[in-house]
Amino acid sequence: MSEVERLNATTRAKLGRRSILVIDDHEATLTALRVLFRRQGWDVTTASCGVDGLELIASSAPDLALVDLNMDDLDGLAVLARVREAGPSAPPCLMMSAENSVPAAVEAMRLGARDFLVKPLDPRVIVERVHQALGSSASVDGRDPRAAWRDLHAPGIVGEDERLLNVFHLLERISPTDCTVLIHGESGTGKERVARALHAASPRHEEPFVPVNCAAIPETLIERELFGHSRGAFSGATRDREGRFAAADGGTLFLDEIGEMSPAAQAKLLRVLQDREFAPVGETRPRRVDVRIVTATKRDLGALAERGGFRADLFDRLNQIPLRLPSLRERADDIPQLARHFLDRAAARFGREASEFSPAAIAHLHDYPWPGNVRELENAIEQIVLHADGGVIGVADIPTPIAAAGLVGPATERTRTGVFELPEQGVDLRALLARIELELIEQALARTEGNRSQAARLLGLNRTTLVEKLRRTRC
Repeated sequence: MSEVERLNATTRAKLGRRSILVIDDHEATLTALRVLFRRQGWDVTTASCGVDGLELIASSAPDLALVDLNMDDLDGLAVLARVREAGPSAPPCLMMSAENSVPAAVEAMRLGARDFLVKPLDPRVIVERVHQALGSSASVDGRDPRAAWRDLHAPGIVGEDERLLNVFHLLERISPTDCTVLIHGESGTGKERVARALHAASPRHEEPFVPVNCAAIPETLIERELFGHSRGAFSGATRDREGRFAAADGGTLFLDEIGEMSPAAQAKLLRVLQDREFAPVGETRPRRVDVRIVTATKRDLGALAERGGFRADLFDRLNQIPLRLPSLRERADDIPQLARHFLDRAAARFGREASEFSPAAIAHLHDYPWPGNVRELENAIEQIVLHADGGVIGVADIPTPIAAAGLVGPATERTRTGVFELPEQGVDLRALLARIELELIEQALARTEGNRSQAARLLGLNRTTLVEKLRRTRC
């Protein structure tokens, strides 16, 4: 915050008044909101274009900005994106639009808008929404209201990364609706936890949440799993069996790894989404069903649909509300907090005394790329708790594959700066290096499906040396 911004904000705080900036290219809207807000005792500044609005945000540090979606010079989404770059010092923003567009509302929420208001604006409604935004923009204890919502509905998801908090802000806005949600994220980013949080905050929270892993069900069985079957529908069907849609009736059906679903199953799912009814295998009379559909994938379904690998019409239905979870690499600054959270939980679960991480151990965890994301970190912390002897947790206590990652790449510089910590009691260096070597060999063999020549190339060895190392370590 500049000195001018600080002085302006300080002066307003002393006067006990809140400031609002309205950015809209319609003079009638600016005039109406200026009069309305001044009656509430708020300071009001207006801008007739996006560029001027951004300059006023930078110079006057308003407590809240209302931004019109459709402006000639710089549209509202572009303004939001620029405001977001200011980070925590950015004012909360409300988006206004003459069109009730779901995609625009979703994009605005993704960019950090606190609300989406549809014109013509009801004076009572807009004053209420502004009061809410001003009241939540900075709570008494300084906590982000998005984190407060997360803590209420998804206490198992930890982190303060801006991208993650924006996910929860969007969840808060869509949870009262029945919009279909598509969650995209790498394996281990917490897609099912987010889906459960959405269900927990929805009007359906007292009804079932039914998860289905589409990748784990054979193509020949997926239709029976989803829709059930009647007695005699096929050989071995000795009784009626309820499917997942029927089990989730009234609640939420979570279809994980939807990108792995067969074309035949995709066609049947599309019909259910269109007609809200299905027929169990072996029956012709359809049954009505009332479910909210939430799907998840680690694949780029849009690109897959363009290549013909996924039904484009089904993708359009599922992608009504797209939601992307950041990888742990993208929010690496959350790792210390996550590690502490998992450490406390694992200590309680296994009946161990809670300990602390050394600075070097935290630095090592922070620098590791975590291809398995939060799930991999949680598993690693559980291993640490199970094998540690108590006291401060150092680098030597970190599971071997993760420790091994510190020995590849720019290892020399990292070792000189103290990322690798020698325990007070010392370490059996030969044994540690042997463990690391074996772990890397086994990973290389797993990646190459047992092909020793390819594994040797990954490790910078010739095949004979690799075979000899395997013989020695397995004797």
